[in-house]
Amino acid sequence: MKTSKLTLVCDIYQLTNKDGKNIQKLVREIEEGKGVAEKFRNRIFKKSSYNASTILLTKIVYKYQGREETLSLLHYAISYKNDQAVKDLLEEAKKQKLLKEVLNEEMTTKHSDGREETHTILTDAISRRDNDMIRAVLKISESMSSN
Repeated sequence: MKTSKLTLVCDIYQLTNKDGKNIQKLVREIEEGKGVAEKFRNRIFKKSSYNASTILLTKIVYKYQGREETLSLLHYAISYKNDQAVKDLLEEAKKQKLLKEVLNEEMTTKHSDGREETHTILTDAISRRDNDMIRAVLKISESMSSN
């Protein structure tokens, strides 16, 4: 999964070239195992007023081993097992009041045999038996409902 083979799609807004470049930078940080909080705080987005929903809800589409996957940045960070980026993206989503939307974003896998699977963060964690992610999502969801 290299970033040069990724396609970026946003259902809400038209992505500008600058948006695409900024998202590609986030993707590279995720792939390298780095956190992304600093990118939101100052480096990438400081000089421009970014639309948080454009960044956080953009889908990454890539083909891998005969299947096509469509993921949010959060799903992408989870697939790379980049816990710091996952935490940073969730914190940014909460700060921007987009946490519910980010957690409900669906990932889609189209298999070469025509089957298609769709998951949210929670259902994906359940299907992979990722107990740490299940607990984290439930904890975040619980804190949202108590606010």
